[in-house]
Amino acid sequence: MIAEEKGQRRDHLSPEARSLAMSKVHRRDTSAELRLRRGLWRSGLRGWRCDVPSLPGRPDLAFSRWHVAVFVDGLLWHGHPKRYPARLSEAWREKIARNVQRDRSVDLKLTELGWQVVRLWDAEVTKDLAGSIDRVHKALVIAGAPAEWRTEP
Repeated sequence: MIAEEKGQRRDHLSPEARSLAMSKVHRRDTSAELRLRRGLWRSGLRGWRCDVPSLPGRPDLAFSRWHVAVFVDGLLWHGHPKRYPARLSEAWREKIARNVQRDRSVDLKLTELGWQVVRLWDAEVTKDLAGSIDRVHKALVIAGAPAEWRTEP
C-alpha cells in the first residue's frame, strides 16, 4: 500500500468501527468548554449563548450584546502547530487543513459582521483557565463591556 510505503499507518479500525468512534466525539459541551463556562460564571462574566447556529462557525460562546465570539478548539482537529502528529495519513492531513482553512474563513466572516473573535486551544483552557478567562474579558472590554463588569474569582 502506498501509505505504508511512506511510513504512514493504515487505520486499524474498520470503516464502521471508525464511524462509531468518530460519532462519540462531541461537537459541543466538551470538558474544556464546560470548564471555561464555569470559570466565566464564577468570575462574574455573564450574557453568553452557547453553540449559536445563526453565526458563522457556530461559536462555542457568543456574547451578542458586545459581538464577541469565543471558540474552544481541539489541538488535533484544528491543527495546532506543535501538536500535529507526523504519522497522520494524507486524508487526515487534508481534513485538518480544511478545518484550519474553515476557521480562518469563519474568523473573517465574523470580523466583517463586526464581531471580535477569541480562539482558545482546549489545552490552554485546561492548563491556564485564569489566562483564558482574562483573554475573553479583555475582548469584551475592547468591544465595549464595562471593565468592572468582571468580579474576581
